[in-house]
Amino acid sequence: MVAKEKVRYKTLLDSIEAPVVAFQKDLHVMYCNEAYAQLAGKKRAELEGQNLIELFPEGIDTPAYLAYMEVLETGKPKVIEQKTGSSFYMERIYPTPVGIICIADDISAAKYSEAAVKSFKANQRVIYDESFDAIIVHDVQSNLIVDVNKTACEMFGYRREEMLKFNIGDLTAGEPPHLKENLLLWFKKSSEIRTQHMEMKFRDKSGRVLWVEIRSKRMLFGDTVRLVAIIREITRNKYAEKALRDSQERYEQLFEKAGDFIFVHDLMGNFISVNQAAERVTGYWSEDLLKMNIAQLASSDYTKLMRNMSYRKMSRNETITYEIEIVTKFDNYVSLEVIIWPIYKVGKIFAIQGIARDISERKIEEKKLKHLEQKMTSFIDFLPDATMAIDLEGRVVVWNQAMERLTGIKAGDILGKGNYEYALAFYNSRRPIMVDLVLRPDEVKKYYSVIEKDNFTVISEFDTPHLRGSGHYLWGQAMPWYDKEGKLMGAIESLRDITQRYKIEQEQKKKHKQIGHLKALLSKLDCFCCSYDTQGTITFISAKFAEALGYTKDELMIKNIAEILVDEYQGVFSAAIKDNFPAGEYRELIIAFACQDGAELPAKVIMNAIWEDGEITGGIMQAENI
Repeated sequence: MVAKEKVRYKTLLDSIEAPVVAFQKDLHVMYCNEAYAQLAGKKRAELEGQNLIELFPEGIDTPAYLAYMEVLETGKPKVIEQKTGSSFYMERIYPTPVGIICIADDISAAKYSEAAVKSFKANQRVIYDESFDAIIVHDVQSNLIVDVNKTACEMFGYRREEMLKFNIGDLTAGEPPHLKENLLLWFKKSSEIRTQHMEMKFRDKSGRVLWVEIRSKRMLFGDTVRLVAIIREITRNKYAEKALRDSQERYEQLFEKAGDFIFVHDLMGNFISVNQAAERVTGYWSEDLLKMNIAQLASSDYTKLMRNMSYRKMSRNETITYEIEIVTKFDNYVSLEVIIWPIYKVGKIFAIQGIARDISERKIEEKKLKHLEQKMTSFIDFLPDATMAIDLEGRVVVWNQAMERLTGIKAGDILGKGNYEYALAFYNSRRPIMVDLVLRPDEVKKYYSVIEKDNFTVISEFDTPHLRGSGHYLWGQAMPWYDKEGKLMGAIESLRDITQRYKIEQEQKKKHKQIGHLKALLSKLDCFCCSYDTQGTITFISAKFAEALGYTKDELMIKNIAEILVDEYQGVFSAAIKDNFPAGEYRELIIAFACQDGAELPAKVIMNAIWEDGEITGGIMQAENI
């Protein structure tokens, strides 16, 4: 029975909001409530059973300690006031059969009000005016304002002289319930014992409505009772509270009206809360789901996944995404993409919140696409050209055997990869290649010299300096990839290694350029010379030579040298051009040219053979003594 009484008294003491502490006669703490522990800055378990002096050695000779000792010695109660931090407390100390009990009341508001009044009475306007809060002194009989501080004038936008003509009720917003009469009625209830507190809307000189917090108390100024109101603007706080309420309402609406399955479950997987979409996805009523565990929804292939889910190991900001297949109440299978994150309470993980989206249709489409990709791969794998394909997300879905041979990269090492991984086979960086750019045709010319382009196909020839560790020249063709319904699936590119052909063409261009330079040089020389092919057809003749024979250069370019020789020397020349004399050697002949007017021009000619790639491709002849 004694134990029950003890528990009951302890419960009563715990319910007191003011700090309460009980000491034995040796000042050991017998009991303290949570409010006292917070005031002392310690936990109750750290205080109870400990000696006050050992806990707070700096407290010896303080007014509180001396008051405790006086009550223990005299057995009479005592009341003291003390300041702890920025707060003022009135501590009532009562003797008990085993020690003392102390109850502390927070009198900060009253002390600050009294300080303001004392400041007013002492005419210490500096402190009064510089107070953070607005202070209005109101006559309880006439309801007129008798004094205001500087902060009040700044808050409401009036000069002091203007405010002294007002009734404090004139400052109210003037909209129900924030009316003048309601404020004055409330002020009538103010007493001289306790500070009264309320929140109300006021209006400043500009018409702006502001929320204020008012603390009021009646005080005696000499023989006159005044009402002192300390006012603090809380507009920002009120709007913040409203924004929070609005946010909570929006969250609740989002939670209930969202198309996705939103849920909260405990760390064992038991549902705590679900939204309406959960009923549509699972086929179960919300009441039924709240009696179930998330693992009960999983199909047999995913039960192991749910059993191994370690919720307790999740960090505060961690999210986990996974896919699961569930069985609905009607035995249908639904694929879900689930994102979960932890909910913390008092520093510990308390529950798991998540969003589950029905991706059944997407999974079906993925299976279709995978099947299509497999069919395409088996067909394309045997094409002679190196061929690759990417999907709309830039991931490789086709990489045939010819592409493996061209790049040296196996299909298994590149399939499914994106972020321009495939470009590294050809270049030293991740960058768009033709298969990417065909989907953005306007950008192709930034990277490639286009040979041919239409609405569907881009063809180009280009250098790949990084291919298989050395430079290669490729021919490429890229085009969009559509399914049979005309839906764009990605892009396809085919490549051929034309390095050998390219080198031959470049060599030929080089030789043609050299010949062009030689011809240009010979044209400027004042000599009689010409070049010819293996059949003796003139391929070049100097202007002076043509002029000496009575022809223009263009007339001679279509003739065979034998046609401009006197008949008896034609055989000698024909035999000479068939003579494969080594490079660097020459032949000298005495022949006669036939001019256009029938005259003969005897001359000594020097013939040199032109060798290219081990073969004679023609010759050069220089004439003298014409």
